[in-house]
Amino acid sequence: MHGLLKVGYDYRKNVFKQYNTSGDGLQLYPIYNMNQTATQVINSDFVRPFVTFGTYLSQSLDYGNIAGIQGGFRSDFSSAFGQGSTAQTFYTGKGYIRLSQFNFWNSLSKVISEFKIRGSYGEAGIQPGAFDRYVTLNTRTIGTNLAFTTPTVQNNPKLNVEVSKETELGADISFNLGKGKFFTNATLSGTVWKRTSNDVIYQEH
Repeated sequence: MHGLLKVGYDYRKNVFKQYNTSGDGLQLYPIYNMNQTATQVINSDFVRPFVTFGTYLSQSLDYGNIAGIQGGFRSDFSSAFGQGSTAQTFYTGKGYIRLSQFNFWNSLSKVISEFKIRGSYGEAGIQPGAFDRYVTLNTRTIGTNLAFTTPTVQNNPKLNVEVSKETELGADISFNLGKGKFFTNATLSGTVWKRTSNDVIYQEH
């Protein structure tokens, strides 16, 4: 039997910046930049910071080539989580067993050379946008003056992370077709799965 343990820390930071300007009234000579325009307007000046960090752990155990299991979790904090939220933890696990490696399968191995049953479970999350939980105002220019407007989609400080959970169960079967040079075996694989989602995030106008 052998196993593998993985432990780690992950930190990510992203700052998206968008700055758009436009100008009218370029001169005739070919020096084309914003300073050569008669009037300038700042169309947008947008900054969206995002930070997420957390830890993860994964442990796997294999018993030869007969069976194996793996389990772990990941726990993350994020600047986009809802009001008063704590770390969000996601779990994962999977396993398999090869029945064709047991002695009782020897009488069937001439026809069915491989029979493996496998299963897995996993969780994943989609977090709110960077400002989905903050009250924000949009800006626009009316004439030469700056104005503020409320967004069409209202923010919700109590948004949680959207969590999806999926369970899979499957099998792999290999058949011996003959001893020729071509098409000596065939493999049939099948999987059934079920996915559910909680705290789904959607926009309501």
